[in-house]
Amino acid sequence: MKVFDQFVDECIQKELQKEKADREIVQNLLLRKRLMNDKITAYIIKGEKEHFSTFQQESWFVPLISKDMLCHMNDEQEMYRRALVKLNTLNAKASYLYIFKEPIAHYRDEDWKCPDKMYLAAYQMGEEIISYKEDERSELFF
Repeated sequence: MKVFDQFVDECIQKELQKEKADREIVQNLLLRKRLMNDKITAYIIKGEKEHFSTFQQESWFVPLISKDMLCHMNDEQEMYRRALVKLNTLNAKASYLYIFKEPIAHYRDEDWKCPDKMYLAAYQMGEEIISYKEDERSELFF
């Protein structure tokens, strides 16, 4: 936009430096400059609105994932599967959900001590979503 403004301003300056400057040309250039600026600004605003809308829609999925998981706490395998269904909807190419054997509390300003093992509860690759029963989970050692 800056380059376009500079170009039009130089064209106007050249026209005004002429001995018999054509005021209609100058007015035309100013009008076209204003129209182009309006179109460019509208295009930028439209892009920002689309970006914000996408961000907003994706942000709304986070509480949905939590709510969906809470609704299926009685079926752990389904609970993890549903979380990955939502991630797939957000266009995640691949997702892996690992869990610890026991819940671990971690408090602010405390160093994180990662357990020696984690278990793959579910994964998603493209459209394929696999969720494991507790006795089927593979271990990951550190």
